[in-house]
Amino acid sequence: MPHVVTRVFCPCLLSGLVIAIGGGCAPTPSMTTREPIEMSSDEVITEESTPVSEPTESMQAPAEEEAESPASGSSEPPTLAQPSLLSPVGAVEATSEPDASGLDNDVVVLVTARGRLVIELYSEDAPKHVENFKKLVNQRFYVGAARRFHRYEPGFVIQGGDPKGDGTGGPGYTIPAEIKRKHVKGAVAMARLADSVNPQQESSGSQFYICLNDLPQLDGEYTVFGMVVQGMSVVERLRKSDEITNATVRPRSDVIQ
Repeated sequence: MPHVVTRVFCPCLLSGLVIAIGGGCAPTPSMTTREPIEMSSDEVITEESTPVSEPTESMQAPAEEEAESPASGSSEPPTLAQPSLLSPVGAVEATSEPDASGLDNDVVVLVTARGRLVIELYSEDAPKHVENFKKLVNQRFYVGAARRFHRYEPGFVIQGGDPKGDGTGGPGYTIPAEIKRKHVKGAVAMARLADSVNPQQESSGSQFYICLNDLPQLDGEYTVFGMVVQGMSVVERLRKSDEITNATVRPRSDVIQ
């Protein structure tokens, strides 16, 4: 399977979620499927009882903003440490409509320098992921060391939530897979490590990615737990090293009429 993001687009989350994940992991055999980045296998911690605390790792200096040349046909690896992270290729245009059933009573509002976006949460299909995401937002995890988006792949994903800033960080635990939803444009999912070191397909504790197109090649591989319902034009303007300046959990009825 191609790596998505966590580095942990391997996705990821994420070969090129989640935006991930991969020091020491061999490249995926196919470079024609985009995925979130994954983190190194020796970063994996499966003790779900580990409490989430404010990250203390300092962020790496942001890399220069990447050129916005089309990703289609590209096979160049991202400018990240792990050689196993491959650029996604072959994104398809968004054609699907999200299923609005099973929504949480709350939404997450993220504010960036590019504008504001609102994420609906699928608490029925991905209750553990929704609970974890809301917890990290309330703990201000995503406006601390994990505030920067560390990966941008045109036409594929924008990925963030890594306190290290290089695709290998997280809060110190993983989340059991809750793979049900599709990767439609605007879907929000968690990055993870590759199947070779993560056969249970457990998600990264904090690294998430937003789909910039319908990405059916990621369906059945990563957990989708939300959907951007306001501010997709903001998402499309986000780039590597852009920062989240504010993140809040709010009642859905206060934000979406």
